[in-house]
Amino acid sequence: MGGKLNERDFAKKWLDIFRKGEGNGNLIDDFQKDCDSFEFLLYIGKDFHLFFPKIPFFESLAILKESLLQIDDFRYLGSGMYSYWNYIINNEKESPFSPNHREFFIFGFSRLLEISGGELENRSNEMILSPEFEKLQQEVERLKVEVCMILLERDELKYVECENIEMAYLLSFGSLEYRAYELHCQVLRVKRKISIIQRLKNRQEKINVMDIEDLLDQEFAEYRKKLEEQMNKLKDAIDRSQWDVLSEEDAKECKKLYRMIVKALHPDLNPNVTPTQLNLLQNAIEAYERGDLHTLRILSLMVEDSREEEFLGNSMEQLLRERDNLLDAMENIQIEIATIKSNYPYTMKALLNDPDQMKERKRALNERILELEEVLEFYLKKCRNIMED
Repeated sequence: MGGKLNERDFAKKWLDIFRKGEGNGNLIDDFQKDCDSFEFLLYIGKDFHLFFPKIPFFESLAILKESLLQIDDFRYLGSGMYSYWNYIINNEKESPFSPNHREFFIFGFSRLLEISGGELENRSNEMILSPEFEKLQQEVERLKVEVCMILLERDELKYVECENIEMAYLLSFGSLEYRAYELHCQVLRVKRKISIIQRLKNRQEKINVMDIEDLLDQEFAEYRKKLEEQMNKLKDAIDRSQWDVLSEEDAKECKKLYRMIVKALHPDLNPNVTPTQLNLLQNAIEAYERGDLHTLRILSLMVEDSREEEFLGNSMEQLLRERDNLLDAMENIQIEIATIKSNYPYTMKALLNDPDQMKERKRALNERILELEEVLEFYLKKCRNIMED
């Protein structure tokens, strides 16, 4: 760099860098040097929140944009962006070029360019938006945040909590329920066998035991299939119980990465996502279900923010349609959450949290098993007697 940048060149340089979205390690030192050359102030810790009351960093993007438009002090805004850059890197351990931060910096450097007297492309209408349009922008942004949060609630419920509830239930009662159902199937099969033999005897037809067993195999195929499904569920529960448990810090990072990916790729929030992006989202869902932090980190790096100043390019009609779609999505997700909570395995949560109920459930299952064993022995004996007559 030949010499110190003027305000306009500084703003334009970093606006172009963020628009390209190509961040690397060298840019951190480069940005720090540029900010120091303008004597931007760097605030950290409590000071970070105290010195920038005019910049609501942690509000929605629409509110943040509106606030930046009210700032005319180049050094104040530059110091705020410098401090926020530092906060993202050192506190959030994220890249300023990640999808959930990049759009803020694009808008912030655009505002710095305006303050410095530079010309801004494709932003001629930004300063004359109607109050109704701006209000609708803010509502859509708020709804996106809310939908994102309930999507995360739904997925946490569906892929983590319910899976863990079912695992705990199957580990506690799965083998007993499997044994009870197996005995039930055996009783039904023997009773059916007795019925076939009795009918053949009444007709004085030849009794071929192998033919009878083949017929029973066909008739009881669905029962056998269900037994196999129960066994596979029990095996899956045992496997899940042996997964590594994430630390509290890793679990928080897992949720944070998943939330970022959902916000960037979920079709309820981004109607124009591509099949490739949907595939990335599905991979993220599976990784989140497994608690696979490594995969989520990789996927988060693959997620690109393809939204280009989405609000500024939208018409009132488009925003209204997007608002209605978000409201519908929110209602549907809330219905899905209610459905999940009213069905197995979530309904087993209260049982698993009550030692007395668990003890009673095990007692009842063991009692049922003893009864079925006695019934099975009765019908086996009856079947032998019919064959011997």
